[in-house]
Parts: sequence; structure tokens; C-alpha cells
Amino acid sequence: MMAIHVLPQLKHYWSSDPLLGVPAVSKVMTAERFKKITETIPVNDNEKNLPKTDEYHDKLHKLRPMIDQMNEALGSAYKPSNCVSIDESMIPFKGCSTLKQYMPLKPVKRGYKVWCLADAQTGYVMKFSIYTGKDNQDARAPEVGLGESVVLKLISNINPSCQLVEFDNFFTTVNLMHELNKRGLYDIGTVRSSRPV
Repeated sequence: MMAIHVLPQLKHYWSSDPLLGVPAVSKVMTAERFKKITETIPVNDNEKNLPKTDEYHDKLHKLRPMIDQMNEALGSAYKPSNCVSIDESMIPFKGCSTLKQYMPLKPVKRGYKVWCLADAQTGYVMKFSIYTGKDNQDARAPEVGLGESVVLKLISNINPSCQLVEFDNFFTTVNLMHELNKRGLYDIGTVRSSRPV
């Protein structure tokens, strides 16, 4: 119901103001009960969370099953065109978080950085990966750059209908071009052509 009837703040659903209050929500449970449930619903087993000192520690461990499930649902719900695009996106956020990024040259300067694989024609996001910082990028091999690892992760189970992958020079490496060529994919992001790289 909250996804259909969107209000500026959560507390408004229980407001006595007839313009804000939503009886379909407030009659189901109290605001305090809702808050308590949302604070304690586990998404992942905390016992399996690796310590912060471990190189494989996942800052998004608590949400990882939900993120994986969303990626699976997004990918299976849509058949893309033959061209996909990879780029970053920012989710605005000004609160306290170790995942928050500051990018002064972007329209959204503070927030969560998300790498997205989208259909180049419609913009539909088929897969995403939340950037968790330099200290942990799935403990990738040192010779693999950030941009290259992002592209390889996002196209790991790409739809067979995709033949062209578009991205900017941030992601481009010689190794990545060879890998795309091996997979029968073409890059049109840097060379602006559909010829094999």
C-alpha cells in the first residue's frame, strides 16, 4: 500500500490529518509496531557475516540476499535489445553511511554510487551493483582494475540477445576488450563503432 500511496514521510501514514493519513495502513497496525517490525526483520544471517578485517567482508551482507534476488528478478523480467549500456548512477543520500560517496562534478553530489547494466534503447536497468568503496570490491585480483571488474560482473550472465556493450573510457582496459571479444561481444563505448575490438 505504501508503494502505491507514496507520502513524504513514514509518520504521515498514521497522521490524523485527513489529507495525509491512510486508514488502510493505520488500521492494520500502529506506527510503533510497524517501526519495531522493520527494525528487526532479518534479511541475512548475521552469524555468517565475516569480520571487517577479512578481505572478503561484505559491507552489504545484511541486504545481499535481497540485492541478489532483485537482480535476478530484473534480469528475468525483461528481454533487452542487442545493445546494453554500463554506467554509474547516484542515489541521493545525505545521512551518515560508510557507503556514501561525494562526487562534486555530478548533478547528485552525495549519495550511494550504483553501477548499472541497462538496455541502451529503453534505459531499463537489468542488473546493478552498489559500490562499497576501494577497500572492498569483492577482493578482486590486483591486476584487474575497478572498471574492468564492474563490466565483467555486470555482464556475467548477460542475455544472449545482447551483442553490443556500451561504456565510457573509465571502464576500458586492453584485457577487457580481449575478454569481450572472446565472448562474442563488441564494445561501442570508446571506439564508437560496432566493429570487433
